Amino acid sequence: MMAATTRTLPLRVPPLPGESLESWLETLAHRYRAQWGDLLDAVAHVDSARRGYRLTVCPTDAEVASIATATGVDPDAVRAMTLAHFADRAVAIDAASGLAGYFPWGIVTGSRFCPQCLAETEGRWQLSWRLGWSFICLRHRCLLVDRCPGCHNVQRLLPLYGRNIPEPGLCATILHPPRRCATALADIPTAPMRTSHSAVVAQHVINDMIERNIGDFGVYRHAPQPCRDVLGDIRSIARRLLTEPEPRVLERLVPSDVLTAHREVRCWKRGRGRAPAAQYLGRCAPADAATAAVGVTGALSILAADDIESACVLLRELLDELRAQGRVSLDWVLAREPLKTPVLKSIERSALEQGVGALRERSYRIATGPTQIPSTHRATEVDLFHCVPTLLWQACSLLIAPPQLTQKVVRPTLSAAILLVGSKDPLSYPLEKLHSPLTEARARRAFGYLSRSSYWPNIRAALIRLHDFVADNPPPIDYSRRRILDYRDLLNVEQWLDICKSSGTRLRADCLTTVQFYLYERISGMPGALAHYEWSNSMVAAYARQLPRRLTPELEGALRAHAEAFLRAHGIDTEPVDWHPDVRLVDDLELPGAGNMQIDIADLHQLIREGDLSLAACAERLRSTVPQLRYILSIDPAPCARRRGSTNCPE
Repeated sequence: MMAATTRTLPLRVPPLPGESLESWLETLAHRYRAQWGDLLDAVAHVDSARRGYRLTVCPTDAEVASIATATGVDPDAVRAMTLAHFADRAVAIDAASGLAGYFPWGIVTGSRFCPQCLAETEGRWQLSWRLGWSFICLRHRCLLVDRCPGCHNVQRLLPLYGRNIPEPGLCATILHPPRRCATALADIPTAPMRTSHSAVVAQHVINDMIERNIGDFGVYRHAPQPCRDVLGDIRSIARRLLTEPEPRVLERLVPSDVLTAHREVRCWKRGRGRAPAAQYLGRCAPADAATAAVGVTGALSILAADDIESACVLLRELLDELRAQGRVSLDWVLAREPLKTPVLKSIERSALEQGVGALRERSYRIATGPTQIPSTHRATEVDLFHCVPTLLWQACSLLIAPPQLTQKVVRPTLSAAILLVGSKDPLSYPLEKLHSPLTEARARRAFGYLSRSSYWPNIRAALIRLHDFVADNPPPIDYSRRRILDYRDLLNVEQWLDICKSSGTRLRADCLTTVQFYLYERISGMPGALAHYEWSNSMVAAYARQLPRRLTPELEGALRAHAEAFLRAHGIDTEPVDWHPDVRLVDDLELPGAGNMQIDIADLHQLIREGDLSLAACAERLRSTVPQLRYILSIDPAPCARRRGSTNCPE
């Protein structure tokens, strides 16, 4: 039906390679000396004022068929002259409305142009000039022009007036109806660049990536990414480069001629009150080719590096400068654009390794050694709150933390730290979920102390490894369940006396609260001082810290058997009393507490039983720490001395 109502035009004008549909139809109207509105009605049956722009973006199938019938051009060739040709590669098209949707620097307002191309083709316009990613004419190696020098207006911003006959190559801006500007755009002078100019090379990279729909240059060489995602990365870096005041690193990344052109445009706009606010510059496609060239060329100077480590050096210089001036926050740097590829995130982590708070480093998994592209999917999805105790396993905390930090602070701090790996949650969230005894302020002070340690890179790496290990290998203990058990019947007087009798320990009923406190922390993984029972006080806590010195293998075995019976009574018969990850997981890391664990246990037992030394005296003799010895004795108690048939519990 459409073919029957569409007349075939007798005069055929073939489209030029890369020409836009709008330009080609204007050429037809000019050759026929027909008004623009009449030509559109004849070939596409659209109204020039309401539908002309749609033809440039995404015409309907009926409109394409009508144009093809009228002009004798293949329908695929007609559609290739519209922005739909770049759909999902350089622009986003809403098929329902036929209008451009969101895309990083998708299209510019109006169209840029190359005066020399207009002169050579008698005013024909390239489709790519409408893309936000076009700033250089590769044929003539010059910056594209943004405005008419006569009226200073952007070209092709509004549809042509329907009653006008198009005049290709002349500015069509209406100054005073019906008078047009009519400046000869082909006469605008341009400055040619050399073939190796970095802006020219950058345009080649962009065009090649859009054409092939994949980014596999520079840092993406070993991990190719979709074109759209790489363009999002380029825009992300370009936005930072285009902030004001201008970053000093820009002079190293961008050639002086392009940078000068960008500055002149900014100065001209500022004088006319048209300069966009600094925080918005780069959010959308820059209106000026020079500004786009600066942003893209600078970004590609970083992303075209041979490897991630080289790229992060330049990016770190930029980010350090912006942060020092207070112009960006870490969240703005790392979480503002959702389209960042794993490659860019990895570069940022490496670039931000120094000078970033301890909490943020783990949230963004900043690690040591060669930076690797992180995985976006975990092998298993588990609730890590079930996998981590409120007080981190002593076997791990004693290795990881400097001895200057007390274990009652560092253990809950490190547990919260593990849960923050790869998470954007605030610190208060894991502290609350773990029923932590620490306030957020106290935990932050502990983080600050850890991050200032010379061991910090290895501490951070150890926490990330522990996180990944328990995420992929859930522990045999459900710590969330342990935290909410009712411990009122944990140990009564009769049970304690039976334990003392069976283990050969001197009967001391007044030691009951000390042992209750000790068992509670061992089973629940929580601090006993906050248990809200009659034995939950600082005095009992002090006695409980001395209990490992009084333990014997027989008493420890009896207490373990009682703990197992307690768990069975609460329906838990498949879990061990306690557990910790294999510390060989961090064997290759130099950690603060590693040296303190290297002691001769037989010497320790002798000092305890034969010498009757305190833990502090033993620690001094063995060049260890009291918490280290306390933990060793809890898992490998000193046997009773031969001259004694029993051992005392603490007073």
